[in-house]
Amino acid sequence: MKLLHLIGFLATSLVFLLPQFGQRATADIIVIERDAVITSVIYEPNELTPEHYLFAHHLNYNVGYYSPPGFAPHQRRNFFLFNLADIDSTIIGARLELFMPQSGYSSPDPSELFRITSSAAPPWTFYDAFLGLPSVTPAMIAAMYATLGTGTIYGEVDITPPEDEEPWEGYTVSIDFTAEGILALNSALSELFVIGGRLVDIHPESPGIPPSELVFAHTNVGAGTPEVPMPKLILFTTAVPEPSSGTLVILFSVVVLLRKRRES
Repeated sequence: MKLLHLIGFLATSLVFLLPQFGQRATADIIVIERDAVITSVIYEPNELTPEHYLFAHHLNYNVGYYSPPGFAPHQRRNFFLFNLADIDSTIIGARLELFMPQSGYSSPDPSELFRITSSAAPPWTFYDAFLGLPSVTPAMIAAMYATLGTGTIYGEVDITPPEDEEPWEGYTVSIDFTAEGILALNSALSELFVIGGRLVDIHPESPGIPPSELVFAHTNVGAGTPEVPMPKLILFTTAVPEPSSGTLVILFSVVVLLRKRRES
């Protein structure tokens, strides 16, 4: 009889306390915004620098290629460095937001596919290269360039020329992270995190005077009207819920039931 009373108590606890547990287990989603620490561009060699990849020491994220008349085209790839040092919550979603000036699309193609990926180069090398530290050699910069936009895919977006109804001052391009990108973010909590980018399909037709295939042109951060903002990483995080008092009551009831059964 005592065992039946105990089972009844346990059932009552589950009926009244499980809804409370379910509410506690659903953690609130927290939105965190991070401006890039650094964003810049690496250029492949051309006639002016035939033996070296050029690391741009200014905040800009134009990507693709553009060459003045008489020069062969040389591709440029961009990167974005973020600091996740003070984030300790689980990231469940993310997107990268970039500013596209009204004059930021320069291509004869109807659209350009922009891809963001992981980079095999350590994040600190991008920071040191931007500062111009001699520890980052030309060979390291060439290796860094090769990793931009070629690693694990974090996301991609088809970019098209601005329509007439777009605001004249520009607009925001948003790129949602893939599951692989979110996993990489969670693996980099409390560290620097680098994203590499490139245009996927560029095809210079004539080496002499090629048409450009360039997006995010004129994105010198802090310049322009309005000012070009820093690239922004939007993170959606959730904290791991703590056990509620209702949960503890249920667990205690189970323990008591098992002890009673053992004694009977």
